[in-house]
Amino acid sequence: MTRATDRFLVSETSVLPMSEPGGSDRSLRRELCWTRVVCITFTLMCTAVCALVFAQLLPGCKGTGHGNKENGSEAPHRDTQIGARCEDFGLDEAGSAEPHPAFLKIDCRSLSASAQYFLIWERMKFGSFNLSEKNDTLIFPSDGMYRISLQVTYRGTDQVPSAMKNILQHHLFVYSDSYQTERTILSAFETVYYDSSTWRKSLYSEGIFKFHKGDTLKVQTSDLRLIDCDGNPGTKTFLTVHLHGAAPVSCV
Repeated sequence: MTRATDRFLVSETSVLPMSEPGGSDRSLRRELCWTRVVCITFTLMCTAVCALVFAQLLPGCKGTGHGNKENGSEAPHRDTQIGARCEDFGLDEAGSAEPHPAFLKIDCRSLSASAQYFLIWERMKFGSFNLSEKNDTLIFPSDGMYRISLQVTYRGTDQVPSAMKNILQHHLFVYSDSYQTERTILSAFETVYYDSSTWRKSLYSEGIFKFHKGDTLKVQTSDLRLIDCDGNPGTKTFLTVHLHGAAPVSCV
């Protein structure tokens, strides 16, 4: 009985085929190879994206002074032209976003030579701005939006006949080649009442306007004899101009 059972068990037993030697190793190596390829590709893509973002954040106005070579030929004037454009906006070659403002102080010594009641300014360093030969006209260096701030201080004087009231006023005139005529862009008025010549009054006005390169700005007042020239007149009557906001052209 025992032998029959053994024969039955032997007949029912099947031998499983053995897997080919080295097959699982090749499959594992193939998976590792694909994993490495995917990791390297992802790393290269991340590096390229980071390099592109970093290049966009670099300041545009380098001013290195070296010419670029394109197609085997050198372009020595490109950086010079970039520096010139940045200079037009009062920017330095490092790409500083803060322009150099113009601060004009009244020149009381020359007011008597002024025609049509235009204010005369002291000739100083105005960044990229310039003054006309008569020192009564400010010349804009470039296109852009500019903030204009003006203060004029008046006072009573024996040179002007005494009256119960006086209307003080000043106007800012702009001349542009695009209009071929002077335009008033800003005015200020004030009526003062007094019974003696010992009075003072300051008028302040401000605005943001668009100017083109070469445009000129003048300030006209109602009576130059009423301008307060006592003490330090530059702290009482002055004009400031600076570029407002971002520069309208890119220095790149």
